[in-house]
Amino acid sequence: MKKFEDIVSENELILLRYYNDSLTKIKKQLLDAAVKGYDKTHLEQLKANVENELAKLQKKFQFYSTERTSKIYSKSVKGTEASFRQLHIQFNPVKARTYAQFSGLHKNAVKTLAINTYKPLKRVVDVIGRDCIEYFERTNFNSTQDILKKLLKFFPDNEDLRATGLASVQGVVNGNITWQKAIRDFQEEFVKDSIFKVPYYKKDGTLHSMVNLSDYAELVARTTSAEAYRKGAETTILETFDDMGDLVQVNGHSSFPNSPCLPFEGAFLSLTGKTKGYTTLDEAKAQGLFHPNCIHHFAVTIEVIEEYERIEAGKSTGTVLKEVDKPPTKQREKTDAEAAGWSMADILKGYTGNDELVKNAFNNAFIDNETAEILANINKLPAVKIINDRGHGYYNRARSVISADNPVTFMHEFGHSLDYGLVKASSKGYGNYSKRLEAVVEKHRIKRMDKFPEKVANKFREVIKEYVIQNKVPNYQGLSKDGWAAVSDIFDALCNGNMFRNKKVDFSIAGHGAAYYRQYGTKEPEIFAQYFFLRTNNCTEALKVLKENTPELLNSLEELFTLYVKDLKNL
Repeated sequence: MKKFEDIVSENELILLRYYNDSLTKIKKQLLDAAVKGYDKTHLEQLKANVENELAKLQKKFQFYSTERTSKIYSKSVKGTEASFRQLHIQFNPVKARTYAQFSGLHKNAVKTLAINTYKPLKRVVDVIGRDCIEYFERTNFNSTQDILKKLLKFFPDNEDLRATGLASVQGVVNGNITWQKAIRDFQEEFVKDSIFKVPYYKKDGTLHSMVNLSDYAELVARTTSAEAYRKGAETTILETFDDMGDLVQVNGHSSFPNSPCLPFEGAFLSLTGKTKGYTTLDEAKAQGLFHPNCIHHFAVTIEVIEEYERIEAGKSTGTVLKEVDKPPTKQREKTDAEAAGWSMADILKGYTGNDELVKNAFNNAFIDNETAEILANINKLPAVKIINDRGHGYYNRARSVISADNPVTFMHEFGHSLDYGLVKASSKGYGNYSKRLEAVVEKHRIKRMDKFPEKVANKFREVIKEYVIQNKVPNYQGLSKDGWAAVSDIFDALCNGNMFRNKKVDFSIAGHGAAYYRQYGTKEPEIFAQYFFLRTNNCTEALKVLKENTPELLNSLEELFTLYVKDLKNL
């Protein structure tokens, strides 16, 4: 039986495929209209193409809402029945697989789930239709300026694309570039980005934010799939146990320290309130359990059977929630070099040219178990020459050269050499291992500086004040050594370089800037190298900023580091 998370992810991928297939075709019609919209007959055909594609998408969503929801519901029923067999609980098996085959309590449950799934998906279709109709009917396709300005309305938060688009408008007006080139400059980002947005509201009805429709569709898929799975289990349990009881145990474990579900992990709940003295399922939901994107579910387990026995014996304690303290930044145990199987001599064989710098860097580094395993296998990576190029810090992957004149710079560039070195050693190419971070980095992109997290900005301001030495000049050496420059650069990458050296920003500590980060493929390797520095220098306070504000990004970095160790050992 597949795990709960795998079943939800499978459904999520199917829905996103439906959405992205239609979105690609619709974008093509919008771009074609920008180039040939002056031809009214052609324009009408393009508009009709969009309407036809939306009708197809709506039918796909209807199918998804009934058949895919029924399928995941059925998988939950089968999984619950399998657990009943293991616990020797008698039950009447449910044979239905499709929407039309369910009956009784299950039919009502599946019908309600299908309706609740389709409502937000219909909203997706309506939003796309509204924005496309406005584009086709309110754009003057005889005016290149008006066309580009209307296209830019699809990207209120993407500063890079707006800058490209506005420059193109100016270029067309001045006669410096052709209209076709303006569209080509615009096209790549237009095709890649999510151009439709939908308002996302809090429980109290107030607007939370405008969300990309692709993110919204993903959220809908994950949430409704999880709900269908849980409802399948709930209905099967209630139908089987009837008046005998309705207790379940919460399963799953969240890796996020701020998850509202953590206190409920392993707790017993009453599905309907029939079993007195236990928190009901609805009460638990009101306290945060089964929030959007939640990975938890519930089941009848051996512990539930034992709880019924305690109830019979009068020894039940009801629902007991876990005490959850907000954990500090993950502390790792420093590893002894000899016990971990690595030596300074091995590093010096692979990194030549400045033994003193290498020794200084690693004698003062914090080497945990995973980093030690990397160092123990460092001989598998390409040899690196260390130079001092007039104080500049960089890693040249083609020449396999690190330029550094101090331990802080060296450890950052050492991180780059690991990133590119593993790919080069395994495939003789010049790619970077950190490319796997692309999706999570894109998810955390800060596309407008007025959307920069205020909590992070205030923390950076406090740090800058703390490290001032004289004449209001910050101690940049101290900021670098303690990891604040590294974490600042990570946020500069997430801002596409719009934070560093921005005169309107008073909280920037360090970064690479817009000219660098607007180049494709620069963000992930810098974030990986900065994380390597933060980790090997035990910069817990700086890492805490990532943990509290971008926990998913930090978790992805930690998982990638673990995977890196595994792949290096297998090289």
